[in-house]
Amino acid sequence: MTRNLEPARSEPLRYLAVGGLCAVLNSVILIGGDAFGVHYIVSNIVAFAIVSTLAFILHARRTFAVAMNWSRYRRFMAGLISAFVISTALYALIYDALNIPMIIASPLITGLIMGYNYLAARFAMLGKGPFNRVAR
Repeated sequence: MTRNLEPARSEPLRYLAVGGLCAVLNSVILIGGDAFGVHYIVSNIVAFAIVSTLAFILHARRTFAVAMNWSRYRRFMAGLISAFVISTALYALIYDALNIPMIIASPLITGLIMGYNYLAARFAMLGKGPFNRVAR
């Protein structure tokens, strides 16, 4: 009874590839907005609107290789909304209170949120936590 565990092992790498692309797009929007004098909350909303559905499509197809459906989309968006709230609080702390430039704050905050987003995305797509075996 040999199981092919390769998909489970490569899942975090696929997540990093897709998540990295989305993180770069998110940071470009936030840093660009800051350069044009747009408040970070507005830029964060714009980034969320653009990146979230793209992230769902890419993670469903590439990272987790599951069918896209409304149930998964709702769970995925719930995770991203909670991450949005956390990241907005981190921007208030790091960018506003600590006066760290956006070019540093955005990648830092994105990196801090990435692990949380992985766990939320995995639950949304597979209905499983990080320590469950992946069975497809």
